[in-house]
Amino acid sequence: MLEPLAVVSELTRTTKQLTEEQMVDLKQACEDFGDAYRESYEKLLTPKVHIIEVHVWPIVRRLNGWCGCTGEDGLEALHPWDTRCRLITRAMRDPVARLQATHTHLHAQHFAVRTPSKKRKAPTSAPADGGGGGGLSGGGMGGGDDGGSGDDDGRADEDGLD
Repeated sequence: MLEPLAVVSELTRTTKQLTEEQMVDLKQACEDFGDAYRESYEKLLTPKVHIIEVHVWPIVRRLNGWCGCTGEDGLEALHPWDTRCRLITRAMRDPVARLQATHTHLHAQHFAVRTPSKKRKAPTSAPADGGGGGGLSGGGMGGGDDGGSGDDDGRADEDGLD
């Protein structure tokens, strides 16, 4: 009886959108939990078990797999993101514009597709001629007068550190 409940608990508490496979697993786990409860206790379902068996799956389906954000754990997980977004917009004087900007940042941060950042590789060997070791004369990483971070696309690293 605890295995289906563990699946229900895990999948309904995540703050990410469930995949189709996870949604099918959740539906099956809800049904299995109701059946296991009836077998174990041989009595009517409690209101909480009834909600898990009958109502959780339709709600998750209606929300297109977004269910964890509606619960207490999901909302608590948003606090750090909200704090970071408020730090970004705290200098704005207009409270309405600040709230809209905070909401936009929070929305973008929550729904952004995360891709690993491209890290620069350290040089593997010294230059063959023995000169050009960096310094003020250029030739090192990020040298030159373009003011860039050394990346070939001219943008700074995602973490803001050069």
